[in-house]
Amino acid sequence: MTLALILSVVLAQGQDPPRLRVSPLPQTLVLDGRMREPVWTTADSAVLTEFEPELGTVPAERTVVKVLASADELVFGIRCDDPEPDKLTSFARARDADLSAEDHVRIVLDPFLNEQSGYVFAVNPNGARYDALISEQAQRLGGRENPDWDTIWEAATARSGEGWSVEIRIPVKGLLYKPGLAEWGFNVQRRVQRKLETERWAFPGRNWRITQMSRAGRLVDLPDFSLARGLSVRPALVVASGIPAPAAAWTNSAAGSLDATQRIGSNTLAFLTVRTDFAETEVDQRRTNVSRFPLFFPEKRWFFLENTDIFDFGPGIAPDVMPFWSRRIGLFNGQTVPIEVGTKESGRVGETSFGVLAVRTGAVPGLVPATDVGVVRVKQNILGESSVGWSRTAAGVSLFYPNDTWNNFLGYRRVGDGFQPALGFVPRPGVQQVNLALNYLPRATDPRLARWLYQAVFELIGVLVMDLNGRWETVWGRITPLNFVFQDGDRFAIAAHPEAERLDVPFGIAPGDTIPIGSYRFLRYRIDYVRASKRRVSWDFTYLGGTFYNGRIGEYIGTMILKPSPLFIVELSGERDQGRIAPSNAQVPFVLEHYGMRLRLDPSPDLEFNTFTQYDNTSRQLGTDVRIRWSYRPGGDFFLTYTHNIDVPLGGGPWSFDSNRLSMKLEYALRY
Repeated sequence: MTLALILSVVLAQGQDPPRLRVSPLPQTLVLDGRMREPVWTTADSAVLTEFEPELGTVPAERTVVKVLASADELVFGIRCDDPEPDKLTSFARARDADLSAEDHVRIVLDPFLNEQSGYVFAVNPNGARYDALISEQAQRLGGRENPDWDTIWEAATARSGEGWSVEIRIPVKGLLYKPGLAEWGFNVQRRVQRKLETERWAFPGRNWRITQMSRAGRLVDLPDFSLARGLSVRPALVVASGIPAPAAAWTNSAAGSLDATQRIGSNTLAFLTVRTDFAETEVDQRRTNVSRFPLFFPEKRWFFLENTDIFDFGPGIAPDVMPFWSRRIGLFNGQTVPIEVGTKESGRVGETSFGVLAVRTGAVPGLVPATDVGVVRVKQNILGESSVGWSRTAAGVSLFYPNDTWNNFLGYRRVGDGFQPALGFVPRPGVQQVNLALNYLPRATDPRLARWLYQAVFELIGVLVMDLNGRWETVWGRITPLNFVFQDGDRFAIAAHPEAERLDVPFGIAPGDTIPIGSYRFLRYRIDYVRASKRRVSWDFTYLGGTFYNGRIGEYIGTMILKPSPLFIVELSGERDQGRIAPSNAQVPFVLEHYGMRLRLDPSPDLEFNTFTQYDNTSRQLGTDVRIRWSYRPGGDFFLTYTHNIDVPLGGGPWSFDSNRLSMKLEYALRY
């Protein structure tokens, strides 16, 4: 057993957190975004303070926040003044769209008041809803969040000549919280994208993200919440039809599934899933890989995402070393394995978090037998922003110094050669690794610079990987002499990447192209140009090229997004990696590429059409995934999905059918 300890070094402001009093919620409130009921007039108010680009000022166009609560739910009312409402930057309507580059408001809640975990809820002027989990791991990685988590909640927005406003209703049955608390951690932030302006209620400073709950205010005078029986049942019916393989016959199926949750008090939740179906889950985006290690793909299935903040651990080792990676369950070599039954219990008692998961997967003839898997997780919080966890033959220590001008990191990890968890993601066991990052981020203060330059970023990053005896295996660096963020939000950067690799076994980078055993030193350069996503046409282009092992490589990566209106959005993406490896006899070229096109049609925040077509020359498949989601009421969803795959042979031969599948899923949550 070894100890993993994370230390976060931050500067305290030395002031008490602000407090906002909750007012009683009337039974007659209509959620329309207009805040017209009399109770909104008398409710306690919080006003946001700007910290970006001006620090410590209250804008003339104020943002006012009020909160109402009953025994069953919280309702937030936020008024966002804007003298030019026709210039609001708001494109997205889809659920869980990235709202960071649009006008939006963002709420964070810490119902355990432990300053290490919580929930995120965000809404833009179009009514697009985004929710996420804040985990202890995320806190120590700078306040990041997990956007794949979902819960049941509502939001309604309204626009006027004075700006826009939103009302948000969050049932407490969808949250875990510490019993007996009359106050929660709470904060609110608003983004005015065209001005690159950000305002916040509690601790409006540039050194912290809003998701760092140690810098939250307090939501006080909360009522005694009622969970009733605390039982939620979600039955679903799935009908599917398709051809699973080129020579297979057409198949039809119909099956029911059941998901249920039971509250065991306010701070513990038990899950049960029977005959689980994940028909609504979006497909993974294909990627090229010129490294000698496997790629990491995030979890997207809702059963495993519930309370994932408790099951995620290992941040003191590295983000790419995960002792528990739930994608090992129900997936094998890219194929779905049926989950017959699964159960999960998780919660927090005092400063201790715990989680237990057990799943039985069914057999797939010729692929895998029926299997039982289980995970137990216990974690103890210590100090204000640290925790203790245990793992076998793996340990790490990390020091963070994050603020607005300097963002520095020093870390060490050791992963033993016996660290191979059956349900983990460990691409490189048997190594020691040292990480150093020095980031200097000055803002333009000279008026001559400030007219066009917003901020400069200078980076010096180094990574040293050694085997357990101290013999070097990988040296990687990043030196960024030029990284400018302009006043209009565009960004341009140039960086150099000195690298060294020692290969003890040959490395096959592509079919027919193998790099032999030996030590290699090479230098690559990177150029990035980002056109701000606040525009109707935005893009992100990257070139990374130079020497590569005993040859050369050029990587061309790009994404372009066309946003003619909130109704219709087009995203084009692609990557082409082209290089030459130089064996003793001849130079052999290789090309790895993937391309994708995503079409979004969103008539409303509750009805979305999403088509994603992608191709890669490794599998030589052209795949299309069509997904329709209709949230016909809170807790009720209808999904229609269709996948179609075509084989594209070498040499321009005729395309051939590979497989397809059409499925419909209807589900509804019953809460007692």
